[in-house]
Amino acid sequence: MNTQERNGRLTITSSHYVAQFIPERLLAVLRQGSLYYGMSLLSAIDTLDRCDTDKRAPELVVAEKTASRVHVQLRADSSIWRKKVHHYLFHEDHVEYWTRWRARAP
Repeated sequence: MNTQERNGRLTITSSHYVAQFIPERLLAVLRQGSLYYGMSLLSAIDTLDRCDTDKRAPELVVAEKTASRVHVQLRADSSIWRKKVHHYLFHEDHVEYWTRWRARAP
């Protein structure tokens, strides 16, 4: 696994894919050969009666980097939640994605 940061962009390269975070477009792109998948860096977690909106672009942080994986966190703003963090865990042959959030006190 190789990581490179240039001009605010983070690129993660494995033998199976290339992932690039493009903050100015609020986009992450995963490429494998001639195929690619675009992922928005904005993500809402709505409730039954409220819509979650972001007030600003998320903060991109490389939380962990080892020889076998790279853990990237997007710390996002939220109109509903006290804390909202999107996680990307890049392994040599696959990528995991999940979101953790914390409610505001009632």
